[in-house]
Amino acid sequence: MAQVTLTLFGQPQRWIHRRVERIYFKDHETAHHKVSVDFTLPAGTPAIGKFEGKDIYIAPLFLLQKNSAKPIRVGKLTRRRFFLFGERRPDATKRPIPTPACSNLDFVNQDGHRLPVVTHKQSSLLGARMLLEAAEQKLGEPPTGELRKSIEAISHRSIQDLRDVLYWLLEDPAGEFDGRKQLREGTFPELAYALASHIIVACLLVSPPQRSIYKLAFESHVTPNKRGALWRSLGWRSQQFYVPLSEIGASSSYHVEIEVPGELLINSVNLIGKSYQWFGELLNRERHADYLIQQVGSASDGKIYIPKPIPGRRVGLAWVKLRARRAGFLTGALVASVITTTMLWLASFRTSDVLQDGKSEAGAAALLLIPTLLAAYIARPGEHAITSKMLRWARFALVTDGIIPALAVYFLITTRDEALSGKPTVAALRTTAKATAALERDWIFLAAISMIFVLLFAVSNIAPRPYGETIYEPMRKDQDA
Repeated sequence: MAQVTLTLFGQPQRWIHRRVERIYFKDHETAHHKVSVDFTLPAGTPAIGKFEGKDIYIAPLFLLQKNSAKPIRVGKLTRRRFFLFGERRPDATKRPIPTPACSNLDFVNQDGHRLPVVTHKQSSLLGARMLLEAAEQKLGEPPTGELRKSIEAISHRSIQDLRDVLYWLLEDPAGEFDGRKQLREGTFPELAYALASHIIVACLLVSPPQRSIYKLAFESHVTPNKRGALWRSLGWRSQQFYVPLSEIGASSSYHVEIEVPGELLINSVNLIGKSYQWFGELLNRERHADYLIQQVGSASDGKIYIPKPIPGRRVGLAWVKLRARRAGFLTGALVASVITTTMLWLASFRTSDVLQDGKSEAGAAALLLIPTLLAAYIARPGEHAITSKMLRWARFALVTDGIIPALAVYFLITTRDEALSGKPTVAALRTTAKATAALERDWIFLAAISMIFVLLFAVSNIAPRPYGETIYEPMRKDQDA
């Protein structure tokens, strides 16, 4: 199995025709992946065994990350505590519980029939044997001693625990007759880095092998960009989400399709691909990039297509910039804030009539409360989880703007009780005039505050615009095209 898998793993363009990865954001922390692989095993591929008289073949179709981007839980879930009491320290006596990189795996063929998925232990054993086979081909003999132990540890341990092992095996200065020096030439280092951070998902095929389409669905953790969170939550800037991609270019053509909820738009889709050696530096766009692709423009979905991938396999990252559609909450918030401001300005111009006529007081109170009810209706959360979180502070701003008319009604009621409490004498009329001027001043002040929210939501309906330019760089700048 290791010999056949090793041969196929090193030349995916020979037998994988197309790889399509569809990504859908379930919420602000989870992305659903559906990877479709269209392949035909090369002629002459040896069988690995027989089952009920039929030949069995193996095909390494997918790679999945070993460990999640989320931190390791210690004993139990960490709890948030007030800053006054300090942060909760991990308990060193409790065993760490690693969180999986992927969940809800579903493996089916083109007919929709579910297929068995190899376990983590089986994949680790297969990966270890592949590395030993590759080392034996390079050295001319099986590795022994410390060299063998280090090679076997690569597929069994996480990337965080392999820093010293990988450094000793692939980077530490070695002598002329040291086997490590021979292993550092050719494709062995990239294979070692790939299996250090990922596990192989292989499938078994029953003869005769023919063109097939297999699909693997799973969920992974996404990382939102936390810089400028306030501006993003007001809708002034795009919300960025970083989605890990296990394999880029491991086929004759490669597609990435990103689907977002209906109330969101994509401002741009970016893809960066690197060798597995630079798995820990994916966010750095400038160093060691084999692919750098950016597509700009507002759209309801994102699509990136690589027609001629670079030979070999790459690990990558897609970051998507999302914004809320203007036709939803943002337009409603702008309309509600304009109505609130208009009502306050009109009421401030007729303050004297409102105070002198009891019927006008009731009508003014009713009219001023209408924007409050409108703001409460629009601010109700009913969108996708990403949209609700993205517009959190914009929703708070709308609720705050809706409270302003209620304050205007409160000032109206208290001012009338104070102004018309006595008989209609000259002193009482003077008191009424002063109260009217004070109420007018208060309402103008509230209208000015409401005007700030109008400007805020106006900016949210204009920005953010797609920025940048469309870029397609299939190779690094320092490479010879």
